Amino acid sequence: MIWAVAEDLGVNYGDWVTLYQSNFFAEEFPEENKRFQNVLFVDSVENSRGESLRRMREEMLAHDKFQTGIFIGGMEGIVDEFHLFQSLQPQANAIPIFSTGGAVLDLANVPEHASDRDLWEEMDYVKLFHKLLEIPVSENREPPSKSEVSPGPQTRSQD
Repeated sequence: MIWAVAEDLGVNYGDWVTLYQSNFFAEEFPEENKRFQNVLFVDSVENSRGESLRRMREEMLAHDKFQTGIFIGGMEGIVDEFHLFQSLQPQANAIPIFSTGGAVLDLANVPEHASDRDLWEEMDYVKLFHKLLEIPVSENREPPSKSEVSPGPQTRSQD
């Protein structure tokens, strides 16, 4: 889905997004993985779905320094990701977008965002992100230079 939206916007997906996948789910990887050049495969924890997901999330959320994390829709894991993000990136703003529905609604008690009507009602997400992230609509967004971008699919090991 993200690939299709990026294509519609004329954005090179691989320049802006890194996809993390736990090897625990290797037999279930979507066919689309083969066309991505920006996948990081994270080693699984033997016989543990939960610990494998936690390892992948820790790798994903600790990999870079974030200014903001946007949390949309999702299944039950989004709540874990939200709290882990806050723990690993305490300087960053964590924003749940309630209008997307799904498990993100379980974060409705987050005091600094619970009363923000835009997070509950706004369905124009491009407009909302420009506002929340304070990005002028006219700003030209360039991807990181090639020297800053990780090469193609790779595996991250936890020794």
